[in-house]
Amino acid sequence: MDAGQLTGAIFIVFRKAFDTIDHKILLDKLQLFGIYDGEHHWMTDYLADRTQSVFVGGVLSCLQQVVSGVLQGSILGPLLFSLYVTDLQNRMRAANVLMYADDTVIYYAASDANQLE
Repeated sequence: MDAGQLTGAIFIVFRKAFDTIDHKILLDKLQLFGIYDGEHHWMTDYLADRTQSVFVGGVLSCLQQVVSGVLQGSILGPLLFSLYVTDLQNRMRAANVLMYADDTVIYYAASDANQLE
């Protein structure tokens, strides 16, 4: 940040970030990163045909298809999330972006409040 300037910042925490990843968008982005053929097919299989159920108060729910998200606690989860959101930094033209896992800060420095706004 430049000396003598004002800085405005927006702090964003993506709630349930790993749960909101759209599989199709993620798979398309993986191709943009050069993941094709066998590796892409492997990732498609990794994300497809997942189900989940919930056990509460001694009752097990019916299995439901999982259509978005990556496994939390997995080795690939943080990497896939990072690849999913990495283009956010490229889309910000005037502001700066800092990202760590599911926390993001967008900030900008200006000489006066009107310009900053």
